[in-house]
Amino acid sequence: MAFATIAPLIYFGRVLRSIEASAIDVYETIEAWILPIRICFVG
Repeated sequence: MAFATIAPLIYFGRVLRSIEASAIDVYETIEAWILPIRICFVG
């Protein structure tokens, strides 16, 4: 059971890290776009 859980993480580790990094980049970009609007409304 543990092997079935851990093996894909080891095998696809680089791909998962790149997907995670691109998701973080997208989040940071969206946050940068929304920040001026949030500052305008919240103060």
